[in-house]
Amino acid sequence: MPQLKVGSRVHLWPMDTYPKYGIVREINASYILVELTEKDPRDYCRYQIGDRIKLPAKGLLVLNEQEFKDKYC
Repeated sequence: MPQLKVGSRVHLWPMDTYPKYGIVREINASYILVELTEKDPRDYCRYQIGDRIKLPAKGLLVLNEQEFKDKYC
């Protein structure tokens, strides 16, 4: 698993119909805080650009691009 760092650009929920991207703003033992920076305009999810999303650290799967392709494509 790649090392996730503050400032990293991430693709959120990559299997969703519409892509969403964010920047990691905080990492601790309980959660990872990501600021949503980009989403497809057709996506009517509850999150808007600029929102900060708190994702639980436990069970979070982080893959680099090649690992993602190997696992899901």
